[in-house]
Amino acid sequence: LIPVAGFYEWPKANSKHFDQKKPLYISFKNDRPLCFAAVWDRWEQSGNIIESFSIITVPANTMVADFHDRMPAILNEPELNIWLDHDIEDLRLLKSLLRPRDKDDLQNQRVSSQVNNWRHESPDCIRKVN
Repeated sequence: LIPVAGFYEWPKANSKHFDQKKPLYISFKNDRPLCFAAVWDRWEQSGNIIESFSIITVPANTMVADFHDRMPAILNEPELNIWLDHDIEDLRLLKSLLRPRDKDDLQNQRVSSQVNNWRHESPDCIRKVN
């Protein structure tokens, strides 16, 4: 699981949200953390232990589709334990968790383009701008 406060998307040029590539910040409407489904692995290469993970994406819901064709698989609270349970081998059950999150659970707001620079890491990155 990858817990996050939210995620950014940059609107497509043909989107009604397009404004000089200023990003939008997407989060839960009630501001609780999102949990992305992910896969993790640990492997060895040339004597080095490498740990890596990938966030699983799913087709975009109707809100995110204005920005991108896919979005992170966001799990709800009851699904977290199912996803982490190594004893569950039912692939159909696990795959059923990987779906677009209902757009009514999410909100988006335009934020500063300072998130385009990795040096910026502050609450200002998610502050709403006009």
